[in-house]
Amino acid sequence: KEIRKRNEEEGERRLEELLGRLPQEEARTIRRGKKTGAWLSVLPTNVGGTELSAQEFRDALLLRYGRTPPDLPSHCDGCDAEFTIEHALACKVGGLVTARHNEVA
Repeated sequence: KEIRKRNEEEGERRLEELLGRLPQEEARTIRRGKKTGAWLSVLPTNVGGTELSAQEFRDALLLRYGRTPPDLPSHCDGCDAEFTIEHALACKVGGLVTARHNEVA
């Protein structure tokens, strides 16, 4: 137990040292990833809505690490605005705001 704790502390120290060399935004993305990865270890099921297609999984990983998926549409299918990740998350006409709301309701 003591050895494991020391190894974890050493790993954290080394990680922080490496992150200190990265641009602030990249370091923030990596730090955030340590706290938001539970979905990677959940067993997929179509009953609970945790089953992802290969493309959905790829896109989720790209977004997790601050990358843009390669095959996004040029315009929003709901309001015809220029399509960006930020727009998809905020658009109240055809974006993910509506999809998330409908899934909960």
